[in-house]
Amino acid sequence: MAAEELSSNVSTTSSAPDGKGAKILGYTLGKIIGRGGFSTVRQATHDETGELFSCKIVKRDDLSDTSGSLENFELELELWKSLPRHPRILPLLETYRDPDGYATYLISPYMAGGSLLDVVRRDGGSEETARKWFPGVVAAVQALHEGYEGFEEGGMLHGDLKLDNFLVGHDGSICVCDFGLAQKLGRADGDKAFPSASLPYAPPEILSAPPSGPSLAQDIWALGIILHALLTSRLPFVDTFDPRLQMKILRGDWVVPTHLGSEWLECLLGCLEGDKHKRWSIKQLASSDALQGWQHVKSRSRSRSRARSMSRRRDDNTLSVSPQSDTRSTSRGRDLRPPSVDRSRDRSREPRPPSIDRLGSRNSSQGSSRAPSVPRRPRSAYDTPPTSGTGGHGLTSVMEAGDDLALSMRRLAVEQNSRSRSRGRKEDQPGVSSGRSASRQ
Repeated sequence: MAAEELSSNVSTTSSAPDGKGAKILGYTLGKIIGRGGFSTVRQATHDETGELFSCKIVKRDDLSDTSGSLENFELELELWKSLPRHPRILPLLETYRDPDGYATYLISPYMAGGSLLDVVRRDGGSEETARKWFPGVVAAVQALHEGYEGFEEGGMLHGDLKLDNFLVGHDGSICVCDFGLAQKLGRADGDKAFPSASLPYAPPEILSAPPSGPSLAQDIWALGIILHALLTSRLPFVDTFDPRLQMKILRGDWVVPTHLGSEWLECLLGCLEGDKHKRWSIKQLASSDALQGWQHVKSRSRSRSRARSMSRRRDDNTLSVSPQSDTRSTSRGRDLRPPSVDRSRDRSREPRPPSIDRLGSRNSSQGSSRAPSVPRRPRSAYDTPPTSGTGGHGLTSVMEAGDDLALSMRRLAVEQNSRSRSRGRKEDQPGVSSGRSASRQ
């Protein structure tokens, strides 16, 4: 079996210099791990150390002088070589052209995690997936746009950002690759129309007529497409018919995922803004709430509401403990009270008492002159006034009343007792009873 494998490798090597088992610059080519429009990527093992690398193979026959693909490849090679080392940019380690001009071999580090497309297919899209990978994506593009040590000028447009062009290392690091459409802005040819390699990632300004010139906003749009995929496992613009897909992009026809957090929706809307002049920059994206630290993100409106609620609770607790402070009523609390509430009194201390008739009926039937003492929570200005429910006749309001309400109930009971006693004395007088008896007869 080993002999068969050896003969197979030898035959493959002899028939194809870029086949499995071929020797290139002290590397042995292995299995295919990726393909591009004009290239094939194979695993390569260093003969001395046994370390794994990647080898991008570009055949001369696949490039055309008339279409400009050969010139673009030479520009990509020149640009890739000129980039200084950066942890978020895939480095070009070695370059080799065989003497016969058959192919060009580009050696780079082996990224064992595959591409972000493999990550989404394996793990699915979610906020957790975006939280793990999107900051590295933004850091890579930020290095190209704003520059870094050794490349201070920045201003480089990648032009082909997509899930396939972000590679993941064995340690979880992420790097951007494939600079076939990259260019430095501000050159003499910077005002020409700039194509997009992948239509689903293309911004609307280069699909309109006439197409817009190259700008860094193109990469921001592509980042929005990537973020949407990391969050939902789907691309926002999808159609099997390219002209219809192009119209969707031009119209901005995509469904906003409402189940996401506000910080992620903010990023999506900022990146997928149809007007490139209003679209976010890489600096705005890097400083957004989603990337600065999701665990510290708080909605500003919710924070203000929570602060107001806590302030009201502190005021209510203070008022319930200190009956003397009956004048601490804010204008905000008064404005939010229903119209039926007596606003001249502090709501947290003196709720609106029920009517005299209802209080009398309750006390005369129960034979009690003191309201029962029950534990209650402090009332806030957002509470609705008490209404009669089960047990009715304003009993809930009586329970929540303070000492003044209890005093009024006591006075009412005394008044009713005095009235009943006066009626009893009148009925006991003989003149009155005999007069009534005579009148009935």
